[in-house]
Amino acid sequence: MRMTYHKVLLASATVLWMVATGCSSASPVTATPTLPTPILPTPTATPIVDSTPTPQEVTERFEAGMDLLESGQFQDSMAEFDFVLRFRPDFAEGYLGRGVALFQLNKPKEAIADFTKVIELDPGSAIAYRNRGVLKVREGDGKGGTDDLVKALNIYTEAGDEEGIADIHAIHVHDLGRVVELNDG
Repeated sequence: MRMTYHKVLLASATVLWMVATGCSSASPVTATPTLPTPILPTPTATPIVDSTPTPQEVTERFEAGMDLLESGQFQDSMAEFDFVLRFRPDFAEGYLGRGVALFQLNKPKEAIADFTKVIELDPGSAIAYRNRGVLKVREGDGKGGTDDLVKALNIYTEAGDEEGIADIHAIHVHDLGRVVELNDG
């Protein structure tokens, strides 16, 4: 009887071992145990940190945006200016570049907003007043556009910028004729 008890105990231990190891063979001696699948650690969320670019990298991206702008690749230039402004939100020239790209992409409301930001950051920016004025005139705000163009003319005059003065006079002949029509009609 003692022998039977040991056989039952051994058989029970074998079955428990087979269940625990996932083994399907009846003989624990000849069976190759199946190793359980390892439990991999659960990855913890690692926050993605925007590495801050160096001032040199920001300058290079601004210059790349200007090159793209000058070559007529307005949409591509916007990506560069967006990058610059993400890290330098106080960089008036970045808003000016993006505003010109938006102007060329026929997005006047967004361009006006960027030129307004330039004026907030650099109230002496004649080109921002000039561009915003042209857009306001084209968008039907003749008075606002005229006011901006007069402000640009005053800044150019104070600086002795003959080219800027000539530009405003050319706009007066070309675009401001529409202002008179809008005000008269």
